[in-house]
Amino acid sequence: MVVGDGPVSLGLVGGQRRARISIAQSVRDKQGWRAQKTPWLVRRAYRGPVTVTARRIDGPGQVRLAKVYGQHLRRLAFARDNVSPPTHGFYLLPSGALFRSTGCYAFDVSGRHYFERLIVRVVA
Repeated sequence: MVVGDGPVSLGLVGGQRRARISIAQSVRDKQGWRAQKTPWLVRRAYRGPVTVTARRIDGPGQVRLAKVYGQHLRRLAFARDNVSPPTHGFYLLPSGALFRSTGCYAFDVSGRHYFERLIVRVVA
């Protein structure tokens, strides 16, 4: 299952069938964040960079992003040469999102001549 109609989509993990990210199985890190994998799938035809930011939209709350374990970034930036070989017509950009609370979050995904806002619910 993926969220998004553009050249970059959010791949959902953990058996989620809707625009949901479950942190039910995650453990809080030393800073109190609960994380879940948020892989980005990029259509083979798209050849540009990808930038991702996120924010909670239904109330106060924070979100951070990571390319590797231990990061707490406010923005992800992937260069065009930072992609794996394509599988089933998509390149994979592995990442994670970290949350302090459940709620409704917006992921803003942009690239060359491209912008899309993806809305997901974070559940426990």
